[in-house]
Amino acid sequence: MLYEANLNVEQLVSQRISVVILTKDGQRNTQALKSHFPQARISLGNNVSTEGSLEDIYKEKYIQELEYFMKHSKTMLVMLLEDDVIPVYTNKTLWYHLAINTVPLFSNDLANFDCSKRGLFLTTTSDGNKSLCRMFSKENLAEQIKCLRSIPDPIDITIHYCQEQLNITQKRFLAFVHSGMPSVIQHQDVIIY
Repeated sequence: MLYEANLNVEQLVSQRISVVILTKDGQRNTQALKSHFPQARISLGNNVSTEGSLEDIYKEKYIQELEYFMKHSKTMLVMLLEDDVIPVYTNKTLWYHLAINTVPLFSNDLANFDCSKRGLFLTTTSDGNKSLCRMFSKENLAEQIKCLRSIPDPIDITIHYCQEQLNITQKRFLAFVHSGMPSVIQHQDVIIY
């Protein structure tokens, strides 16, 4: 399995993946997630100037983080984590799981990842359900950001639509699950769990 004994997990994760923890106020599971990813950037949702619903503010912050990554990061992938997720694995196993699932089969195997659903290393369809843990490739991010900004729906639905419109491959693997805390983001006055 991909030369397990020689897999340089630390380098594959720290030098290929930027990590952003999206949080309203730095509470909930933010510090626990930071302990798994000391290199993570904590993105507070209270500094967005967008007017509107909490969904609108969250979507704007999500897009701002993708723009920041595109302009300032040297890594290939960015992983955005909501502050109400918990890792499925211990730290060492989590990093291994991230490395093994994001190593491309071919040199230009550009894909986005949903890291909160089970998958088998294979391309899957996008389902537009939740944005708990998503990873984006830098290679096609400019087009994705433009598409995300053009659609008024919540971010998870918009990601799904844009991936389909732009023919972006999505893969999935389970690294994080929802903690069970009520979400602060609502879809049409229904709290998402």
